[in-house]
Amino acid sequence: MGTYDFVKETGRDTYWELMEKEKSMMLDRRTGKLKKSLERHVKCPVCRLDDTSFAFEKDGFTYVKCLECGMLYINPQLDEDKIRAQYRSLPSQNYWIEVLQTERQLKYDTKKFRGALEDMMMFAEPGKLLDIGCNLGIFLDLARKKGWDAHGVELNEKARAVAEKKFGLDIYGKPLEELDLEPESFDVITLWEVLEHLTNPRDILEQAHRLLKPNGMIVILVPNCDSLAIRMMHGKTAAFGWGHLWYFTPASLETLLNQYGFKVFKVGTELGEIDTITNHLQFDDPYIGNNVKRRYKSPYIQPEAIKKKLAQFICENNLGYKLRMYAKKR
Repeated sequence: MGTYDFVKETGRDTYWELMEKEKSMMLDRRTGKLKKSLERHVKCPVCRLDDTSFAFEKDGFTYVKCLECGMLYINPQLDEDKIRAQYRSLPSQNYWIEVLQTERQLKYDTKKFRGALEDMMMFAEPGKLLDIGCNLGIFLDLARKKGWDAHGVELNEKARAVAEKKFGLDIYGKPLEELDLEPESFDVITLWEVLEHLTNPRDILEQAHRLLKPNGMIVILVPNCDSLAIRMMHGKTAAFGWGHLWYFTPASLETLLNQYGFKVFKVGTELGEIDTITNHLQFDDPYIGNNVKRRYKSPYIQPEAIKKKLAQFICENNLGYKLRMYAKKR
């Protein structure tokens, strides 16, 4: 299945339309940029400096690059209260839960998390696990079946309801800092595509370090700002949107983890994004382009076997669209 079909079958196109409408409420009609009343000025989360160069603008938001470490991020950002309201009440966030429940998405996520769990269990025996931002609980359910004492945190009420009904999971519904969790009580903490959304990623890493047992493991998945797709398409990739605040590379994420007492021992990437890149090279929309239906032959469209090898090469060289990092508490 190509990118076009995946987008349509999961309803991502409708989700993006909702995001577009919500974004328009946040922008100043005169300037086309984020309203001053909603701004929150931030510093680089890695080196804590405020010395940046302009990178580009997209959808009214300004992206800057830290001159000290090269970290790319949105600045100014929506204020913290607005971000929190986004995850509790905005229509797009509730619709995203519908996207996650589509047959195609469930199949994709189950395969993704099953592979992630198998990979993780190469480095840790079943123990006590905390998944921060667990969403529907698919990963937790798979972990529980493998013998893990699985716990999750999820602020979206609709997602928690699905997790409880579908998998019988009991999910924490408060921010981590408001939970009375015992220090050094977890063997593994996971953050699957969560860190890039948080207004202060440093806080969550500090909490994770406090909750992990000595030599406990943290596993993080985020968009990879060093990916081939992002390097080629820049702001045209779906990675760049006002819901994603920070854009980590393998180097910047490792630096941040080191600052909070973690030692990285494995780095990998996934998703070669061959179809997306192919659409872009044909001057098509990267995600809803329909290159598979072209009547003429294009030098960019390759047989499936070649595409698979290309994707493998991209990911093995840490140029995949998603970055996965493993680290141990010192």
